[in-house]
Amino acid sequence: SFCTLLAKQLTMLRSARVLCASAMSHLSFDRAPRHRQATKEEHVAEGSKLDPSAVPVYVMPDIISEAEEQSLLRFTSGLFEPLDFAEGHFDQLIEHYKEFYRSWERLTPEAVAAEIEDTQSSAAAAANPEAEAAAVVEALTRARDTAQSFLPTVPLQDRVHFLQLEPRGFIRPHADETRNSSGIVAGLTLGSGRVMSLTHPEEPDAGSIDMLLAPRSLYVLAGTARNDWYHSVDAEGPD
Repeated sequence: SFCTLLAKQLTMLRSARVLCASAMSHLSFDRAPRHRQATKEEHVAEGSKLDPSAVPVYVMPDIISEAEEQSLLRFTSGLFEPLDFAEGHFDQLIEHYKEFYRSWERLTPEAVAAEIEDTQSSAAAAANPEAEAAAVVEALTRARDTAQSFLPTVPLQDRVHFLQLEPRGFIRPHADETRNSSGIVAGLTLGSGRVMSLTHPEEPDAGSIDMLLAPRSLYVLAGTARNDWYHSVDAEGPD
């Protein structure tokens, strides 16, 4: 199913335009006034007993450094480069995108260094693939460990989904199927930003929770935010 492909723990969203993180909050409930953000402590302690008005959705800015981001961009660009942009996923939830997957267990410094040597033309990466790989793995590990802290009793899925969107690319509203993903959905944003929105399919008057996915930020959808609310990413503009 689609959610097997989109069962993501770390999703790389890249586009052509940078959104300025200083211009707006990373998380806004302005269009969902009956709801509020659940604190991490509330979510971890109460789980399914959490007040329905409290939504466990989180955006953490600058979870990685600019230097680590550049290492990740060089690593992923070498793997994205030979791929063509797909017009649409088989179930049409994602359009105008590239993607690939890696097993978390196989994202070791040695394996990443080997891929860098195989794919990179960048002098910065080629000069010292071991150092570049170490930066990539350290950044991904920090992001993954942070995501895991929101669901400490349930191991995250092994598969890591890397996704690149064209400026006109978008993700339609959906919730990942639980059988194809662990108890949270988390994503690390690279290169430039997008806005992700949460809407509730059974409560159309609930409004929309808006998340600024600025470069180097990590988002986490847990509990009802992961299971009951639909998440989507709009295109940057017309084709």
